[in-house]
Amino acid sequence: MSCVSLPAQVGKDCKDSASLLKIQDVILSYKRLVEQLKRKNKKMENKVNGLQKELSETKELKSQLEHQKVKWEQELGRLRFTLKREKEKRRNGDILYEKMREQFRVKEEQYNKEVELKQQLELSLGTLDVELRTVGNNLDQVVEERNDAKLQFSREQDARVLQDGILKNHLCKQTEMEVANNRMNSGISNSHEKEEDLLPKTHMWQDEIAMLRLDRDIINNKNQDMEKK
Repeated sequence: MSCVSLPAQVGKDCKDSASLLKIQDVILSYKRLVEQLKRKNKKMENKVNGLQKELSETKELKSQLEHQKVKWEQELGRLRFTLKREKEKRRNGDILYEKMREQFRVKEEQYNKEVELKQQLELSLGTLDVELRTVGNNLDQVVEERNDAKLQFSREQDARVLQDGILKNHLCKQTEMEVANNRMNSGISNSHEKEEDLLPKTHMWQDEIAMLRLDRDIINNKNQDMEKK
């Protein structure tokens, strides 16, 4: 029953008490219906309010999530930039490491070459030092032999000069003896001539003594040279 047709229906039913009771029942039913509608409406309002509150909370949560998302995206961008920079640093570090390792390898090779060259130089210097010592010893020996040869040559020259002098003296004495013999043959004899006769013999003896001394000196010199060698 609708609310518009209710007054007309009441006017018709007021003629008897039975109709009145029906009206009362209808009114009570209507009131109960209204109360039910009010309760339903209240429930709907509460539900709507709850839904609105949930919606508001959802919107707020969504806003928070979006804000958090922005923060996360910013943090992600920062982390990506940091990661990129760290990768770049690592790449530069790897390049620097390879460069330093190459420089170290080159320096190590250079050092090894210098050590090898130094060892070769030391070996060459040692060999040269031995050769120089050998040359020095040979040179000392050559100088000594040269000095000995000079001394021997000088002694031989002295001996030749002495022999030449003795020979000349001997020839002179021989000439004097021949002169003396000639004088003796001519019958000239005096004390002066006798002395002149003895003089050649004296010179001969002196020459023979000098020759013996010369031979002795030569033999002694040879013996000394043999002892030195």
